[in-house]
Amino acid sequence: MGERLAWVQAYRPRSKGGPRPDQQKVGQDMFTKNGWHQKWPLHWEAMRGNVQAIYTLCDWNSWAMDPNQPMLDYSYAEPIQIAALFGQLEAMKALIILGANAFGPPNTQGNTAESGAVMERHHHVTLFLVDFALREMQKTAVQKVLLDSTQQLGCVLEPHPKKVGARIKEIDPYGQAAFKYPWLQPGFVVLFMNSTPISDMKMNTIMGGIAMLPQCELMVVSRRFNLSGFNTFYKSLGYK
Repeated sequence: MGERLAWVQAYRPRSKGGPRPDQQKVGQDMFTKNGWHQKWPLHWEAMRGNVQAIYTLCDWNSWAMDPNQPMLDYSYAEPIQIAALFGQLEAMKALIILGANAFGPPNTQGNTAESGAVMERHHHVTLFLVDFALREMQKTAVQKVLLDSTQQLGCVLEPHPKKVGARIKEIDPYGQAAFKYPWLQPGFVVLFMNSTPISDMKMNTIMGGIAMLPQCELMVVSRRFNLSGFNTFYKSLGYK
């Protein structure tokens, strides 16, 4: 299990909450009346919060069900959306570990996992999704800007193994980077973009994408990297 899923498994709610008996009764009556508990067993167990059954149903040696399976009889809702709607946080965590997408597209009623939890006042689920989303953004922010924001230069960057600056992975011989900086080579380390040290970039600027700025230029490229000045930035993104 990777670091991301280990975080999900170890997560403890920041707010009290849980499934409401009145909502559970309505949901179970709806499922049994329509025969959905037999037709859609994964959604049924997600609604009930039966974590062990969820693992069994998604086990490749057992039922091998898709954790993102849409429920055609109920707005094409996915199991994690049902779990969120009924406040079943542990079921949501199990589904994510099994491959469910916590931030998938809305169902045909227009609800995502988060909006369903908000609608039914399951604050512990909402906070989990907020915490999870922030973690996902923090962990991918640097990679996003390094991989996506310099495409117009014809220069592919990748996060440096030591999380300092960006390392040039590939150079398009016909791109702007090769024309403006003919001395560039794969392996060089980029420390500045648009006259701004990577360490000083604001989170909203990174998430917006540097390519959205009028000019996207590599201002300083060095054969070496320097840890000085980068520690604060990377710690703010959750790195140690």
